[in-house]
Amino acid sequence: MEEILPSVFLDGAHNIDGIRALLDTVRSQPCYGRRKLLFSIVKDKQYENVIREIVLSGLFDEIGLVALECERALPLHVLEDTYRQYTGLICKAYNDLKTAFCSLVLGKDDEDRVYIVGSLYLVGEVKALLKEPIA
Repeated sequence: MEEILPSVFLDGAHNIDGIRALLDTVRSQPCYGRRKLLFSIVKDKQYENVIREIVLSGLFDEIGLVALECERALPLHVLEDTYRQYTGLICKAYNDLKTAFCSLVLGKDDEDRVYIVGSLYLVGEVKALLKEPIA
């Protein structure tokens, strides 16, 4: 897990073991605000199990979803439908990473924490986005 901005963490966890390790880390970190998750995953991973594990953890107050920019991307509507099977939390689908990032990261309070998780592809896309002017 890498802190890319104050209280904004990037992690390539993309399988059940990686997600469990991530969730253990999130549990161990104090948070005095809200925990927000920006998530995406490829379609050939066990995405239903990963999503169920995330939701059942009860750690996140808000979930943002975005499709990856690659052939292996899980379609956004499938990602959204799968999350909604397991939770009634605020779960918002974004059409692009920049919009999702700006909404969750630039819209966070000082005490909030944002976790960007689910794929090494997502890690690469976020790192590329950080090189661009944002806002």
